Amino acid sequence: MKMPIEDQSNMRSALMAEIVDITGICNSSVPDREIEFWSEMAIWKGLSPGQSAVDNARRVIEALGESWDEDFTEDDGQTPTFGALEAVHQALRQSRSRGADNAEESASDPDEEDDDSGFEALGAVSVNDGAWNVCTVMDFIKTGRIVLNPEWQRSFVWKPKKQRALIESMLYGLPVPSFLLYKDAAGKLFVIDGRQRLETISRFTSPREARGERRIRFKTFSARQDGWKPGEHLNSAANKFYEDLPDNLKTAFDTQTLRVAILDVNLDQLYQIFKRYNTGAVALNAAELRNAVYQSTPLHEFMFRLAGEHRDPKKYKDDEEKRVAEDLRQLMRNKALRYGAYDFLGRFFAFKHESTGSVAKATNSFMHREANSTSARLETFRKEFMAAFDATVRWYDYPLSEPHDGGQFHAWLATIQMVASDHCLSLIADRVTDEATIGAFISTNWNTFASNQVLLAKQNSTNFWKFQKMWIDQIEVHAQSVNPSLTAG
Repeated sequence: MKMPIEDQSNMRSALMAEIVDITGICNSSVPDREIEFWSEMAIWKGLSPGQSAVDNARRVIEALGESWDEDFTEDDGQTPTFGALEAVHQALRQSRSRGADNAEESASDPDEEDDDSGFEALGAVSVNDGAWNVCTVMDFIKTGRIVLNPEWQRSFVWKPKKQRALIESMLYGLPVPSFLLYKDAAGKLFVIDGRQRLETISRFTSPREARGERRIRFKTFSARQDGWKPGEHLNSAANKFYEDLPDNLKTAFDTQTLRVAILDVNLDQLYQIFKRYNTGAVALNAAELRNAVYQSTPLHEFMFRLAGEHRDPKKYKDDEEKRVAEDLRQLMRNKALRYGAYDFLGRFFAFKHESTGSVAKATNSFMHREANSTSARLETFRKEFMAAFDATVRWYDYPLSEPHDGGQFHAWLATIQMVASDHCLSLIADRVTDEATIGAFISTNWNTFASNQVLLAKQNSTNFWKFQKMWIDQIEVHAQSVNPSLTAG
């Protein structure tokens, strides 16, 4: 089953949007023509732009320390493939990760989730083991019965050489490590461990792309590689797509056994299991873990949409939701990457509806409890977030960010602002105060409170809950003292 060309174009645009967010090129917006994107990327790397998009893509990828691959060029010889975009995106993510490690930012990053480094007890876990062949597994993926991951292209991290190495091992008949799947109530299977391997096999066995479809399939190693040279075992399969493999090797590949273990557990257990199996070249962050665990639930679908993670204007519920999502992502800038906006929605709902716990535990508690909420309850959550966001933008000089010009998005401060705004809207609705009073108090007091108290304190869950309550209490006491007549009315 092929993906519609329109969806493939949206996925390509989404990945370019993430690269634009990281680099700040093109005035932080994706250009209409991809050749302009690659030209801007060349300039960003300090290179003189070439004549073609492929030429610029090659030079950018090599400047990022990666190797150019023949599969990075479409059949027209002029257009970089989706794989080229993935290579740039992955290199940029790894560079940012190394930079954070070198600067020792991870220990004090306000976006990091505290007090959740250990594993919790799992209790009894039910696991069903099975042995399937490659054809069966690929059929399950193509028909949607096995889900690799929503928006799956964002987290595929294997480079072409590693992908070919897996196919090489399989053509030699070497066993592939087992896969761990989770089965939901509807019978769909979701990959917990082995996603990179399964997607590599899926890409390799993909049919020839039609004109306009993004290119994801790839060839085997060339005849210059050891083991693939003339007279060696795999020479007949060298530099070939899956459909061109010799019949004997293709049959052996299709019928190779894949060990599959299927979990029958609840979502609480699944989150802990997923943490234990969180492996790969780039480890999943907490938001990506939740995205994988809760992906089949109505709550996840609502949060994913409201956060604008899909990057598709047609998927928003209405124009107001689209405006809020785009404004949120603009304020967050590169902090919206790797499901950052989705993560921030989770923080807001957790610290509004929970009363204790670390960021991770409070968020997981909320998401587990509300995972299968009704559409009416999800609409209530939607209105809560949108109203709180708009109020925060109106009332704060530096909404969601550090309290100074050019300040970066700050998850601690942003969450305190948003939860307080939600509370203030309730005070206004209950006639305890009015918007003018709230706005004047925040304008006068927030920057000092944030700079002299919140930002100077150790960033842990105890202090977070303390400062959230402290700020809300200060607003409420002031509001009641300024407008006692409203309370009586």
